[in-house]
Amino acid sequence: MCTSTLFRVLAAGVVAACAAFIFGELSLVEDLFWFELRPLMNLVGFSGLVVIGLSNAGALILAWRAILFLRGKSVAPSRVSTLILFVAIIVALWVMEYVFMETPVTVRLAMATRGDGEIAVAHDSDGDAATFSLARRTVGPDARHRLRTMYERIRINNPEAFARHPIGATIDKYARRYDVDATFLFFRAYINSFYGEAVSGPVPFLRAMTAESIRDVIQIHVPAWFIESEVRRWLISSSFFNRTLGSQLGFKLKYAFHKANLDVSTQPYDVSTFSDVLLVMREYPEEFPDVFASSEQDPVREALHEAFVAVADGALRRPYEDPYHWAAFDDDYYDAKRADLKRFTRAAYYLTATDFDFATRIQALLSLYQTRYYERRLGGERWAGIPDWQKIVMLAMTRDLYTPNVGHLGYNLYTLPELNCTPVNFVASEASRNPAVPGAGQAGLWRPDHYEYLWAAAGPQLRVLNEVWVLLNEDPIPGVRIDDTVDAARRVIALAKQWP
Repeated sequence: MCTSTLFRVLAAGVVAACAAFIFGELSLVEDLFWFELRPLMNLVGFSGLVVIGLSNAGALILAWRAILFLRGKSVAPSRVSTLILFVAIIVALWVMEYVFMETPVTVRLAMATRGDGEIAVAHDSDGDAATFSLARRTVGPDARHRLRTMYERIRINNPEAFARHPIGATIDKYARRYDVDATFLFFRAYINSFYGEAVSGPVPFLRAMTAESIRDVIQIHVPAWFIESEVRRWLISSSFFNRTLGSQLGFKLKYAFHKANLDVSTQPYDVSTFSDVLLVMREYPEEFPDVFASSEQDPVREALHEAFVAVADGALRRPYEDPYHWAAFDDDYYDAKRADLKRFTRAAYYLTATDFDFATRIQALLSLYQTRYYERRLGGERWAGIPDWQKIVMLAMTRDLYTPNVGHLGYNLYTLPELNCTPVNFVASEASRNPAVPGAGQAGLWRPDHYEYLWAAAGPQLRVLNEVWVLLNEDPIPGVRIDDTVDAARRVIALAKQWP
């Protein structure tokens, strides 16, 4: 292939890529509900709109220049268009590195030039760390400082949300109301401030979004034609990926296609829109007067209420922990409920992402539901005798994927009960097999046989749990290593305070 032909092929590819980018954005905008505009603006911010505008301007300029090249026209580009294109490329690359790289190049460069340093974290003006019940339980200045660093690591991802509902007061309120250990709620908020794609903290120029948030916002707008596609169903259910790409990469791609629906897990607690939020609202409707009984609802809560009424009986069905109890829904169901399924997941997402009171209520009630599930499966007397640290471990182990069900579709293509509701049943069933452990008098950690089925929930997540636990208790959880995430949190906090 001669050089000129290669350039023409590349130019045609540029035009196609820019057209696909703009068409994708237009499709997303066309599919928006009106109630989404304000919460989206709260997440993106004015500077984020500028970034989006620059990206689109850059795409249009790049496409136009490629078209002129293909048509053989030589037009001298203006300095303004060249500057816009240059800035757009830089900004796009900056955002993309946050989305696709665990530690972006710019973060590494900034850390290298700045050094670790000492930073002030969680001053009284920044939150309520000093009056948080867990802060009063710490022993010694080092433990207190580490806890405050964890607090600030949560807070920097969305300072405005935590200003409206301070972390300590909100966690304490729902820990008392539902008899849930505040340590567990704090751990869930802390680990999900950096877990997944959120490692590097808030993305510069966006108001309150990490790379994880960007992916979540994209996922709650995944088009229905993709979710319901027969090709997607076949890729999930067949052995195609494993046969062609091997067991490791094949499994990850199968999982990616399986999870690409509207049951989106969201910060700050990583609760899923259907298999957590819908479950809790079905089980404890009296705990949501702001959604079901308020006469002055904001548009997001109103949308959540209307969608809940429309989909509650079908989108997630009892028994939640046995998703294969029900036959798969057919196209008639999706034709009737498609808009309501989309409306529910988006309203649930925005509330959990921007309203820390609502998110904490969901996480605390979910913990209450799962505690009662364990108590029912194991018996009240046995459950009461299990050490507190083991109970928290058993709750923590349910907060990740149950891998044996990847590739086996449940009854609803828009939800993930086959993955997200099943870990608690697996842990309870394994505990039921041994009448003594877990139980009173146990000296070491109990985990199920084949706990690797829980992905990271019985491994890395427990190490972070122990890191939090040891700051508040005399002894660590026996049998679990302790991670050290505070130094990394300190560096990310420092960086977040200097980015625009």
